[in-house]
Order: sequence, then C-alpha cells, then structure tokens
Amino acid sequence: MERSAHLELPDEVRRLVILGDPHGDLAGLEAVWAREGGEGVALFSVGDNVGYADGPASSAFCRRFRELGGRSVTGNHEHWQGEDDELMIVIPPRPGADLPPRERWRLEPEVAAWSRALPHRLELKLAGWKRLRVVLRHTIGPGWGYVHAGNAAELASAERADLVLVGHSHGPCLYQLAEGERCPKRQEGLSLTGDEVATLAVEPFHRYVVDAGSLARPGYHPEPPQLGLATYATLDLETRRLALHALVKPSTE
Repeated sequence: MERSAHLELPDEVRRLVILGDPHGDLAGLEAVWAREGGEGVALFSVGDNVGYADGPASSAFCRRFRELGGRSVTGNHEHWQGEDDELMIVIPPRPGADLPPRERWRLEPEVAAWSRALPHRLELKLAGWKRLRVVLRHTIGPGWGYVHAGNAAELASAERADLVLVGHSHGPCLYQLAEGERCPKRQEGLSLTGDEVATLAVEPFHRYVVDAGSLARPGYHPEPPQLGLATYATLDLETRRLALHALVKPSTE
C-alpha cells in the first residue's frame, strides 16, 4: 500500500526547487543550491536519492540534503534497498573505473532508516498559492513505469492535481494538459547540451506534469546519460511559472 504524506508550506515560501533523481550526487546538489538557495526556497526530491553512487556517496548526499531542509518521496532505489542497508545497484563512478568493493554498497544506518520511511507520494498545500494542488511522486502507479506523453493526463487525473512532479525516467520534460485532454497540449524538454532553461506559465484550467530529469545522470533513453550535467525543476509562486533547468556541474577531476 502506498504511503502518503502531507506538507503545508507557509507564505514565506515563494519558490520550490525539485531535484530529479539525485543518485548520490553531492556535487550536483551543491551546484544547484549555490544557484537556487536562499530565503523563501523549499527543496524537494522526487526520489532515487541513493543508488548508482556507492553507499558512502549516497549517504553523504542524503545527509546534506536533509541539512538543507529537503523533503523527498521514495524511489525504486530506496524500495530496492536490502534489509542489511545494502544498495541493489552500484556502478563505477566514471567510465572505465572499477566497481566499488562490496563493503561500499552499504548505506549509513541513519540514512537507510530515513530512506525506508519516505512516502510514495507527498501532497503540498501552498499558503502562497492556495488553489494550486501539488503532488510529488517518483513515477506512475505500481511497477515503476515511466511517465510519458501517453499517460501524463491519466496520472494528473488520478492524483486530482493541478501539478504532479515526477522523476524516474531521467529525461527532463514539461507536459501541459488542457482540461479533459487525453494527451498533452504542449510537451517541452531540454537539449542537454549545457546550461539551459525551459519555462511554462501556469494557466487556469490546465494541469501540468513535470519530470525533473536527474541530478546525477540526465538523459533520454536509450541515449547515454550526460554525467557532466544536472537537471532540476522549479515552481515560482510569484511569477506563476514552471521551469526545467540544466546546469554544467563543476569538474570533480
């Protein structure tokens, strides 16, 4: 059964920053926060905070994310976490590197417990935009299926939401749906060639589904991920605009 949580955000919150699948990318988190952090900003993740990166890296990301007041839903990598706090999937940190030894697949106990307790869906009540119904979840329904143009309307309708924020696919995309439409009126993504932004004005009687992409590994399957980029989404409560952002991460070499 899905776990749901509710969060009320005070009027001081004027901007939401939503991370796509972070996968332990601490450098990406710091780069986004350097650009977006400040008063009136609330930080969220659509899940998959752990995995791909090894246990120590995933744990360091989660600790810093929580220090910044971040809230998250669960993803498939949290769901796949073993009873011994071991990650299901770890990959080499860069092409050609060796796979981390098995002892580095384990999360810190506190991080593992936090990951297990995350809700599947999070409903937001915004004092700064009372009529807007916002839901965060990792993806659509059971089975970890991807959100796409063919099911975005179904998801928004099932959640009875004006805005649904998702991840899982790693492909950043904005879907705009007029009332009653079965397919998006407008769909916009990012080229993933460098720093860029794609924006939509939130219109009355429209619904929106936003795939925030991935902080660590943005890309459009089956194309390879762009490891030097990070993607995330924002909702500005003052300008009433949704946006997808890509940024070039600082080199860790």
